[in-house]
Amino acid sequence: MLALLLPFSEISCLTRPPDFYMGIEQQRDGKPGAGAPAIYRPCKPGISTSPVAAGTAPNPVHQPPHPFAPVQPKMVKAPAVPVFSTAKVVQQRKGAPRWTPDQHAARKADWDLISRQRAALGEIAAGDETYFEKYLRETKKYVTVYRGDGRGVSPQSWAAFLINDINPKPGDPEISFYGVVAHTHSNASPGGMVSTTSKLDIALHWALETHTHGMVWKIQLYDYIDVNGLLAARNFRNRYEGQHEFLIPRKIARNEIKRVYLYTKGLNGVSVIVDSKKP
Repeated sequence: MLALLLPFSEISCLTRPPDFYMGIEQQRDGKPGAGAPAIYRPCKPGISTSPVAAGTAPNPVHQPPHPFAPVQPKMVKAPAVPVFSTAKVVQQRKGAPRWTPDQHAARKADWDLISRQRAALGEIAAGDETYFEKYLRETKKYVTVYRGDGRGVSPQSWAAFLINDINPKPGDPEISFYGVVAHTHSNASPGGMVSTTSKLDIALHWALETHTHGMVWKIQLYDYIDVNGLLAARNFRNRYEGQHEFLIPRKIARNEIKRVYLYTKGLNGVSVIVDSKKP
C-alpha cells in the first residue's frame, strides 16, 4: 500500500542492495543520509520485491557481484572446425540435358583419372586428349607473350633484320596433350608449335643466356596453349613450371608482333635495350 502512495521516481530499479547506494547517493546529491529509497523494484525477475531495510543483505542466491571483485573470464565455446572431404560427387548442371548412363560413367572415370597427380608419359589417357581438343576450340582472351632468341644476333645482323612471320619448328606436328607433356620432359621445342613465355625476364634469359646480344619479340594473340594451366587442369606434373610457357600451335603472323627489341648484356649482367623496331 505504501508503494502506491509514493511517486514513481521513489520506486527505483536497483541491481544491488540499498546500503550499497548509500555512499553514491550522498556523493551525488551532497545530502548526508540520503541513501536509497526504502522501496524498489528489482531489475531482474526472481528477486523479491519486498522492502529491504538498510543493513540487511538480499537473498544470497541473487547476490550481485561486488563492484571491485575480479571479473571471471567468460567461457567461450570454440567454433566447430569444418571438415572438408576430398571426394567429389559427379553431378550435372541444373537445367542441362540429362546425361545418359554412359556419359555419367565417362565423367566419373575422368574425375577418378585426375584425382591423383600423374607425371609419366605412359599415364596419359584418352580423356586427356579429349580435354585437349576441347581446350583448343575454346575462345580465349588476348594475352601478351614474349619470345627470346640470341642465335646469330649481332649489331650487324640487327641492321639488316626485317620483322616477318615466326614459323613453328619444322617436323611432324605434335599438337596433342601427349606432345605438350613430352615437351616438358625434354624441354625442346615441339614440332608444329612456337614456344613463348608470359614473362619478359624468362624471354631475356633465353636470348642472353649464352649470347652477348639477343632479340625479344613482344606478341599479342588469342590462340595459344597455356602449358601451366593445361597441365594443372589435368593434374599432371609440370617439370618447367617456372618458365610460364605459352605454346602457339601455328605460325605467329607479322601483325601479331607488336615490337622487337635488341638487348645486350650490360654491367653485372644487366640486360640493356639497344634498339627496337615495329612492324
